Amino acid sequence: MTASELVSCLGSGRMNTRFLETFVWVARLRSFSAAAERLNSTQAAISNRIRALEAELGVKLLDRNSRSVTLTREGRVAFAKAQRIVNLASAFVLDVSHPDAIQGSVSIGIIDTIIHTWFPDFAKLMREAFPMLKLSLTVDATPKLYQQLQHGELDLAFGVGSAASDGFYAVELGTFDCVWVGSPASRFSSPPTSIADIEDCPIVSYSVGSVPDQSLRALLGRHAIPLENRVFNTNSLPTIIHLVREGVGIAYLPECIIRPLISSKELILLPIGEKLAPMTYHAIYAGHHEDPLPERVAAIARVASSNYLNG
Repeated sequence: MTASELVSCLGSGRMNTRFLETFVWVARLRSFSAAAERLNSTQAAISNRIRALEAELGVKLLDRNSRSVTLTREGRVAFAKAQRIVNLASAFVLDVSHPDAIQGSVSIGIIDTIIHTWFPDFAKLMREAFPMLKLSLTVDATPKLYQQLQHGELDLAFGVGSAASDGFYAVELGTFDCVWVGSPASRFSSPPTSIADIEDCPIVSYSVGSVPDQSLRALLGRHAIPLENRVFNTNSLPTIIHLVREGVGIAYLPECIIRPLISSKELILLPIGEKLAPMTYHAIYAGHHEDPLPERVAAIARVASSNYLNG
């Protein structure tokens, strides 16, 4: 029995699950070009599959215009059922096939901090578990990744904080303890021990809207310290470290990442008493019960994170 035989109940025809998968992705992404990119195909091939599926069913599934793609009334009915069939077919292949036979791709959104910590071990574990599965990566700030996940552009997102909501699951991946750091070139008159001591010092922070930046701004607000022209925001961890090392400002960063720079005296620890909340990371994915792949990928990510934190 093959995955395509799972849909034999739809009629006497041997309906192609590839056509159903194509329909599901066009409906999710509301774009033929985006679906073509997601499925490693061409826009012409995607259009041909949709036309063939509509011809076989005898109904119009999608309304197309130059700006968007929307589901027809029949398309909305078909989408829920097609999504279930595609997920069941994926689960069947994943559960029954040899790992070497699992092909395709999984789209993962990931933040810079994870790229520079446990992602290499995660990539190695994924290759061992699914040698033929392609990892398609998007590196961005957590809020943007979660937005892409909700729009169906990603299969999973690894970020700071939990954005779990109806229809989504969150798997905790571990917590990084953070410390205040600065540059030896800053030449503080005396080591700052409180937020009040750095009232006039610029701060380099993660992207606006991210969990770490929100926590920083809340801390400064509690001490009535103005934010104007004091906080530099970026979603690039290497950029934050570079700016701090060059004396542009101070930062609150995961201790495990900057430990070598402390040892080499490129950065110095600042004994500031006020701490921000530790950075807790999660894998977030849509809660399709029939498709076990995102859950398995999240479990592998949890192992990689644990190896890093406990190594």
